[in-house]
Amino acid sequence: MSKRVEITSQQNHNKSLLYSNKPKFKEDLRENIHKDEMPLDGILFEKIPEKKFNEVIEKIRYKARLENIKDLKLLVISILLTLFIIFLFVEKVEEELKNRQNQSTLILGQR
Repeated sequence: MSKRVEITSQQNHNKSLLYSNKPKFKEDLRENIHKDEMPLDGILFEKIPEKKFNEVIEKIRYKARLENIKDLKLLVISILLTLFIIFLFVEKVEEELKNRQNQSTLILGQR
């Protein structure tokens, strides 16, 4: 019974679309991209003085330099931390190898 209800609701939906003012196909909804005329409702280009333009470019470059320095600091810190951890790990492994070597020489010496 629920299938019948779903079918009728779908049919009602389709009927409502018949009388709507919407275009039938998606292509009709799209605005033509390739136009030769200038849009009147959009934002037009604004001319700014060259001095102000250069100031804005310098601010952008300054912020980019600060960002690069910040990234470089994080990179150096992570490299140093990684090297420290590797050094500790190598030291522990060498210590364990010495202990095993000493144990094996003791076992061989007892035989």
